Amino acid sequence: MRLFAGVFVLLLAVFAVVVAQTSFYEVSRESYLSNDYAKSINLLESEPAPNFSTYINLANAYYMQGNNAAALLNYRRAQMLQPRYAGINEQITLVKARANTLPRQSDQDNLGKSILAIANSFTVNELGLASLVLWLAIWGILIRHKLKNAQINLPYQAIIPLIMAFLAIGLLFSVRLYTTLGQPAAIVLQSSIVRSGPSADYPTLFVIDDASEIAITGQQEQWIQFQAEDGRIGWMQDAAIEKIN
Repeated sequence: MRLFAGVFVLLLAVFAVVVAQTSFYEVSRESYLSNDYAKSINLLESEPAPNFSTYINLANAYYMQGNNAAALLNYRRAQMLQPRYAGINEQITLVKARANTLPRQSDQDNLGKSILAIANSFTVNELGLASLVLWLAIWGILIRHKLKNAQINLPYQAIIPLIMAFLAIGLLFSVRLYTTLGQPAAIVLQSSIVRSGPSADYPTLFVIDDASEIAITGQQEQWIQFQAEDGRIGWMQDAAIEKIN
């Protein structure tokens, strides 16, 4: 009887959470549809455990509100969770075009950018799992050959493509992991002065626009060193940026 009561209470609690979550998103959606973007944003920002839907709805609300930097930040966060979500790349392009922060065409047409684009179309977990599966498949073939006491020829036609695929996926995995952990991506939330060193005493190099994307390469107290999409490097205060992940 106690077990039944415990299960019933648990199911009731789960049902209450689902109903509350549904009501939360319904109110946010109603606010969005009635053009009350500020209310929709406040509701979504209060979500204690944001997910893909939270980020994509936040991005849409910020976009309609005209806040390019916050819209781009949340589109990128949504993209990290579902990198192949239909239309998200087009929406990111629209935001950056409106903010005039699209990289020049010449900056995009190179092998490094292509590899990075392919790597970013998958999550770290997807690439890691694919690498593991290929690695196990290669070792499975080698172990099977060993157990047969080399009485059968090693199936090179099968193992060579697997090795090549493993190396390719491994490269993408390394790139994705490095860009996620080694050089955290961030969005510039407000136009800022970029200096040659981590202090206001250093000379000004240029001004970076809001809704620009940067890769953080170092930090010293409240100053971050970064590289912009066009290759320029410099230092700026960390209060002007927010990391994507």
